[in-house]
Amino acid sequence: MGPAVSSRTAMGVMYAVLVLGAVCLVVDVVLSWPPDLPWELVRYTLVALWVTVLTGMIIHFVRQSAGDRRTNRDGEQ
Repeated sequence: MGPAVSSRTAMGVMYAVLVLGAVCLVVDVVLSWPPDLPWELVRYTLVALWVTVLTGMIIHFVRQSAGDRRTNRDGEQ
């Protein structure tokens, strides 16, 4: 059995995949601009939401890996 992958390496790989996916989505939107149909506007909105979610996930994982124990809005740990 091979050596276990460290959590830092796994987080780095996941971070790279998320960034690559977000870049590909943005490039797709830029290359297909301007939208021809109303459906294209829906697609661009979904891409924007997806990039926002990916950004939030990246921030969450980076803070988690750094040991950030900030409290949430309710003041709970």
